[in-house]
Amino acid sequence: MDIIKRNFYRQLCIGAFGVGLKLEPMSAFKWNKIKEMAAQKNVLCYIDNTVERDKFQPAQQELPNFFLNHRLDKLRYHEQHSIDASGETLSLLNLIIYNTNQILSKGLDLRGIVEFGIFLRKRGDKVDYVKLESWLQKLYLQPMTRIQCSYLIKHFFFSPDELPFVVDEIKPPSRLALGALHFLNLCSRRLSEIEE
Repeated sequence: MDIIKRNFYRQLCIGAFGVGLKLEPMSAFKWNKIKEMAAQKNVLCYIDNTVERDKFQPAQQELPNFFLNHRLDKLRYHEQHSIDASGETLSLLNLIIYNTNQILSKGLDLRGIVEFGIFLRKRGDKVDYVKLESWLQKLYLQPMTRIQCSYLIKHFFFSPDELPFVVDEIKPPSRLALGALHFLNLCSRRLSEIEE
């Protein structure tokens, strides 16, 4: 990874998670490149302290599959009417579904992944991870959640202990998987250009 990418992820960790990392010295041109990358990925508010952070609150997410979406609606209904209802757990599930939909339609949304990490660090102690794990199994979202978690581990210095709802061993995404996601991202961009 070149110096721009290393400093980009380090600056993102510093701004979003408050991690004390040392940045490598770079020229003003390279710092401007980092700001351009951050603006393009919608994470400039974490890189540049002068930019105000807008509240990231994705709407209630739906799954693309009718049957899984029906299962999700039943799950939400029962959780909201349960005695031990956990709003934080539902919010985290919504964020996971948002990131999954983004990955499948547009490619990896860096802002969503960063917000996923912030949620885990700030409000993760209020989440019922046993319940979340069972929901992820019922909705077949574990593989996509593993991709999101592996990105947090690889680029944002999370430890696997901070991600207790993923049972299987988290491995970094293979080049083949990342290549497939990149290809899907390129295809969706091409289709959107053609439609315009």
